[in-house]
Amino acid sequence: MNEDAELTSKEGVYIEADNDDQLLANWSRFLGYAGLIPFVVSAFFIFFFESSYQQLATKALLSYAAVIITFIGALHWARALLLNVVSDSVPLLIISVIPSLVAWVALLLNPTAAFVMLILSFIAMLIFDRIQWRFLPWFLQLRMHLSLGAITCLIIGLLANL
Repeated sequence: MNEDAELTSKEGVYIEADNDDQLLANWSRFLGYAGLIPFVVSAFFIFFFESSYQQLATKALLSYAAVIITFIGALHWARALLLNVVSDSVPLLIISVIPSLVAWVALLLNPTAAFVMLILSFIAMLIFDRIQWRFLPWFLQLRMHLSLGAITCLIIGLLANL
């Protein structure tokens, strides 16, 4: 570790703040915002097109949202493994699988119910993440931006399917 680097601790996980961290943050932002493309394209097609395009875009948006909320849950699975403390890890492991189970159920429902379930899932995970990732401010800010983008697109899909 270089002498200018800061060392941050959160429940046994240490993060060295240096150039590699900045590079990681930049790549995370680039890839995270790129991950909004399927949300935006699907919402665009739902809002501006009729009939079969709208139906396909609805399926695409709901499916992608289900995949992404599952990914968000998986972040907590990985974090639980890194903590290596059973009393802290087990609750995170349990919480980490809930989004994928909710997403699976959502995909079995009609589009309106699926949109509502997924919107609520994104909101719930964002609230949870504001507590769990407070030690990594750049990541928390990114999560906020990405979640708000996803939620906005899901609301567009919901309104078009009412």
